[in-house]
Amino acid sequence: MKKLTIALACMALMGNVFAETVKWDFETPNNDWCPWGFEKTEEVTAERADGIISYSNERPHGGKTCLVLRDLFTTVNPYMSLVKPIAVVPDGRYVFGGFARSNTAATTKFVAGIAAEAKDGKFIRWVAMEKFDAAGEWTEFRLTADKLPSETALLRLSVFSHDEKSQTGEICLDDLYFSRIESATNTADQQTK
Repeated sequence: MKKLTIALACMALMGNVFAETVKWDFETPNNDWCPWGFEKTEEVTAERADGIISYSNERPHGGKTCLVLRDLFTTVNPYMSLVKPIAVVPDGRYVFGGFARSNTAATTKFVAGIAAEAKDGKFIRWVAMEKFDAAGEWTEFRLTADKLPSETALLRLSVFSHDEKSQTGEICLDDLYFSRIESATNTADQQTK
């Protein structure tokens, strides 16, 4: 009986900390994420834009596949974003995280962001955004946001891949997650796994 009580107490505590978790492991390619933030130009042809997001079975973090995000352009900074933003409540606290690595031997920078949107999908403002380093090994990143604008109904998650020096970049992403949490602030942290 004592073990059951402890187990139920732990489950109840965990239920209060994380709720409404969404995960993306990229084991099967999906249409949840799409290229965003650019218009077709002479440099950004339809063929080159299609290569911004792809999937690879080379050294995934978990499972057999990871997502590859490429910024091959010098005149625009495309990024990937959720096709459908996630419905939230403005007084909630949320975390967006996952694992990233450079697809080359060199370390590259990437940016994770959370944008607040109104019920009609109108952009309000970025509520959290942070730069991270992606090296050859998988690194966990975590971005948290609270104190959302009162008109916030949706959050859109995004990842930008580009090196500030070359304005281009390529990173691999895997095991991404988004969750409502009990307590957080607009902070970011990163640790090598």
